Amino acid sequence: MIENKFQQIAQEKGIRTAYQFQKLSGFAPAMAAHLYKGDWTRIDIKTLNTVCNLFKCTPNDIFVFTPDKEDQ
Repeated sequence: MIENKFQQIAQEKGIRTAYQFQKLSGFAPAMAAHLYKGDWTRIDIKTLNTVCNLFKCTPNDIFVFTPDKEDQ
């Protein structure tokens, strides 16, 4: 399973609300809210690039991979 730590990283950078994130990133309000709340299942490379530049991080910092447990 792949999880995202987007909101956690944002809060560590002092971004406490989706509105703050929207103002800093320049994303449309709805897009900023979806990203900030983690309410997304895919992300465009250009969007990911913008987020990584804003947070000064890599995609590896945003995503956490945990292998699925195999059924036995």
